[in-house]
Amino acid sequence: MPRLCLMLCRLSLAAWFGAGCLFLAVVLGLRNSPLFGDEVRFNHPRVLFPLYYSLEFPLLIVATIASWVVVTTVAKTSSRRSLIAVAILSSLAFGLALVDFAVVYRPLAQMLESQVPTARFMSLHHTSRWINAAALVLTAISASWACWIDPTSVASQVSCENTGP
Repeated sequence: MPRLCLMLCRLSLAAWFGAGCLFLAVVLGLRNSPLFGDEVRFNHPRVLFPLYYSLEFPLLIVATIASWVVVTTVAKTSSRRSLIAVAILSSLAFGLALVDFAVVYRPLAQMLESQVPTARFMSLHHTSRWINAAALVLTAISASWACWIDPTSVASQVSCENTGP
């Protein structure tokens, strides 16, 4: 079970980091391209960001749950400390994603209806950029750290307390 959860954690973190970077490349390309007018540039969040969150949340949820499952099933060793770090970092990334969606994106989405970028809109937009960047950085660190953990040491360190007869 710990090796399966470690694999799910690694896969989910790496998948989200790659998807998040791809998303940023697409958005920056869209925003900076002369092929798209101001209306498309202003309205792209209504199309792209629901997709962004619908991919981000499941991947970070799986990574976070899987990492904490491994933490609870592995004995207290040096690998366990690394697993705790991965679990904390993925939890922080997920927490930032939730804050971004609930506190920043939802008000931004409502403001998009007016088609007029106000000062509050621009402030929230910049806040969202920083929060998303921080979440991606935490995901990258967590994914890298998770990939560094030796899976054979995780399997051989299963706590006796958590095994059945």
